[in-house]
Amino acid sequence: MNNTFYKQYKEHIALTYNCFDRLVFNGYILGTYKDSNIVQLLKNLNFSKLTNGVVRCLTDQLNAHIKQYAIHNNIPVIWWDSIGGTNGDKKQYVLDNYYKKQPIGIDKVLCILTTKEFVKSATVREFDRKEGTGKYNRLYITEKPIKQYYIYLHDKHLGFCCLKISSYLPFPSRFFCNGHYILQQQLEKEGISYKMHDNSFIQVSDEDRFKKIASLLPEGDWIVEHIEKWMGKLFKFHKGHRSTCSKLLSHSWFIGQTELCSNIIFKSPRYLDSLFSHLLAEQHVIGYPDNLHTIFDAKRVYKQTSTRLYRVKKQATIKHWHRSNSIKMYNKGGWLLRVETTINSPDLPGRKLRKAAWNLQAYGWYSHGCNNRYFEALSGTDPCIFEDVQHLDKPVIKENGKRIAAPDLRNQFQVELIRILLRPKYLTFGFKTKDLLVDFNKNPKTAKIRYELSKLIERGLVKKMDRSNYYIVTKKGWVWMWSCLFQKDYFVNPLLSISFKQELQQIANQRKKSTTRIRQLNTLLSQIYQDIRLVA
Repeated sequence: MNNTFYKQYKEHIALTYNCFDRLVFNGYILGTYKDSNIVQLLKNLNFSKLTNGVVRCLTDQLNAHIKQYAIHNNIPVIWWDSIGGTNGDKKQYVLDNYYKKQPIGIDKVLCILTTKEFVKSATVREFDRKEGTGKYNRLYITEKPIKQYYIYLHDKHLGFCCLKISSYLPFPSRFFCNGHYILQQQLEKEGISYKMHDNSFIQVSDEDRFKKIASLLPEGDWIVEHIEKWMGKLFKFHKGHRSTCSKLLSHSWFIGQTELCSNIIFKSPRYLDSLFSHLLAEQHVIGYPDNLHTIFDAKRVYKQTSTRLYRVKKQATIKHWHRSNSIKMYNKGGWLLRVETTINSPDLPGRKLRKAAWNLQAYGWYSHGCNNRYFEALSGTDPCIFEDVQHLDKPVIKENGKRIAAPDLRNQFQVELIRILLRPKYLTFGFKTKDLLVDFNKNPKTAKIRYELSKLIERGLVKKMDRSNYYIVTKKGWVWMWSCLFQKDYFVNPLLSISFKQELQQIANQRKKSTTRIRQLNTLLSQIYQDIRLVA
């Protein structure tokens, strides 16, 4: 990594590397996107009739093979809905229960999760002929709930992966893998020790060799070879005494999604937290169409871009969309700043790629260029702005001995004042105290506004305009105010509300328990009184 951003913060950086993150490959039986081709496929498989029973026959044979394979290899098969599973939690469930100890150097199926999803599949309908001489069947491609197999496995070269197989004709399949797990297997093979957080490397024993391995992006054909190895074991049809698969039902694999991430591991989490909050505050303008098209190396098309802020596992993320492709930035685990380009469509600005698997490295190099241009845009943030911000949280003593308190974001009036100062008209033309009066929800006293403003003026966040009685927010103040509001709106308030809600729930539960115990005591006391009366 040799961009301006890295050079700017080099002394605070411990490690950098680039590699693929999430990789998705889609598998199709060629030609089955047309209903007429599926009819011809069934004829080539020696099915003389066109009925739902014929289509169902293939499904039953596939289900029987997977069931037999799971029993023979002692693989747990779990109906996902029966354990209360929801979308997006399958991977974490498997990691927590079946992947605590990694089976290094071997191929192994960990478990199989099954569920039903709406996918495109073939169905046959019966119609009456117009002449009234009989009936005929016609095959359609429609969406309906079909049983899906999520086969989680460990490949000795690819690491933790998932193979998804649809159990109904035309049997669309999907393969998920991760570049970090591929890199992990290579480090294990070469005996290089490492430390990971989630799916990120934060420390390695041999940095030079690690960077060299990471720079060698895996080839798509090499990954497809391993996919076909697992398909040869799992995608078969049980014929009673053996399982086979016709060559007519073989899949071709194409790129569905690629994610390439550029990772910067900082020495100090506190430094990264401070930097990241200011990057979010100052660099949200990257999402403007002019800037975003520069990053993607595209022409200006305003309707094809969008930007949004959201949280992933309590981590702030800013994501910019260009058509169906995107680039995002987030602080992962407090140590690592990650910029990640996601490609869903090969129709890329400035380069037309293809979905064939052999084109995987071209996706990687294009994404690498997008990440570098994004870091170049981030390098516009002045490091001096946030390197010394601790004095903003401490009181200031003036020459006359007067003490000016620090801004307090717990004070709702102070927060409301900051929101007002960040309005475009005041950032452009400045303001007087009387101008701010009309913008408050309640009518505060002028002295109160001046007192809160003095906290900002003494710290250089607001200054008086030259040759004027107007005040204006400085660049330093603009960045600080935006970062404070961002943290308050997206972190402090949500987290406090969650914890407060949990406390209320605990209090309610304790109250229910207390009420139950009181009822039990009353029942016991009444029983004792009855026994005493009987004895008397």
